[in-house]
Parts: sequence; structure tokens; C-alpha cells
Amino acid sequence: ASSTGREEVILSQKDRARYGKQVVTQANERLGDGHLTLSVQTRPIRGGLILSDGDVEVNCTFETLVRLLRGEMDRTVVEVLFG
Repeated sequence: ASSTGREEVILSQKDRARYGKQVVTQANERLGDGHLTLSVQTRPIRGGLILSDGDVEVNCTFETLVRLLRGEMDRTVVEVLFG
């Protein structure tokens, strides 16, 4: 989801304290030339992360991903049951 490799990673307070630095380190290794940083900000999210680059944010929280997948899964279930 990173577009520049220079975004800030925003986590929940609990996740930031528990493994924030590790998440950023591993993400930068996978990006190769990544320069992601751990934000001092936290958000009230249940899991996942938000990538922030100035005024632009990419929401990769579990809540958002589940909501996006649910719509897709609803269509599939309807097709299987009634298609």
C-alpha cells in the first residue's frame, strides 16, 4: 500500500508499544529502499495500520479491509445460494 516508501506508519497505541518498531523495520526491508517511519501519533483502531504522507492517508486497518471484503463476499454468497 506504500506509494513512496517514505510514509509514516500510524498504529494503535497498544500495537505501537508492542511491536511498532519491528513492523516498520520489516516493512522497510521488504520494500528494499523503504524509508517508512513510525509515527508518534496513534489512532483508536483494532488492528492494521494507516500510512500517512502529509495530507494523504492510506487506511489499511482491519476494520476497513473486512468492510471491503464483506461486500465482495456478500455477492459471492448470493451467487452460490441463489445463482
